[in-house]
Amino acid sequence: LLQILTLHDPQFERGIYVPAPVDVVLRENITVQPDIVYLSRAKMDLIREGRVFGAPDLCIEVLSPSTSAYDLSRKRRYYQGAGVREYWLVDPVENFIEVYRLQDGAFVRQGVYGPDESFESAALGGQTVSLKSLFDPQ
Repeated sequence: LLQILTLHDPQFERGIYVPAPVDVVLRENITVQPDIVYLSRAKMDLIREGRVFGAPDLCIEVLSPSTSAYDLSRKRRYYQGAGVREYWLVDPVENFIEVYRLQDGAFVRQGVYGPDESFESAALGGQTVSLKSLFDPQ
């Protein structure tokens, strides 16, 4: 997924992707580690001391049996409350990405996208994300 996303901005002119492990300090007592974080150029100042202090533009979580309940509930509420613009849940078993966008302070589900689909990401400046190569790497 990280390779697919960086294809559209290989020089990181619009922003930067940070893969796990990286601490994202959303509030004084809430620190999370998303699988991938995206920060636009406007939010680069949130990176200090090897951590992100504040709400990234995008947080991506790859679901696994050991973390899915936490990713689907508590982390989602944390991201929403902190003002993360977009939140993606990637299911590598069922081959889909569920996309949520922050609207009026609440996450609204924008869609569930499968292997032959694509979607536009507002957090990535309207970039189209195609899932074909993600779920069918042949």
